[in-house]
Amino acid sequence: MKRFVERAQEAMLTTMLAIVADWVLALRPSPAWERIRALLASLPKRDAYVKNYGRFVDAGNAQTWRGWFLSALTRTVSDSWTRRTLAIGLGAIGTAAFVARHGRLGANAWHARKRNIAGQ
Repeated sequence: MKRFVERAQEAMLTTMLAIVADWVLALRPSPAWERIRALLASLPKRDAYVKNYGRFVDAGNAQTWRGWFLSALTRTVSDSWTRRTLAIGLGAIGTAAFVARHGRLGANAWHARKRNIAGQ
């Protein structure tokens, strides 16, 4: 477990691992994930982000903008400020391209819509 947490730290993803650990532990007890969460407790991570991410996912709101907001929120999970900035910038470009192509935001930001190449 310790090596797993070390790898997350090396990849600048301790915040993401904390989110996953909270999610797994919310579903069912797991000694392995409790150990991971304990190891993460002493590491630098974005605790407020972890808390707010979980709260937002648990909200259960099915509005279209929620899917797009969750997509943007997920892009910014890295512990690296540079990676977060790059990810949100590329996400904004992708969203703008989607809106330009389809005229509106899709109902599900997690699934790309296929273009109808056959013109049907």
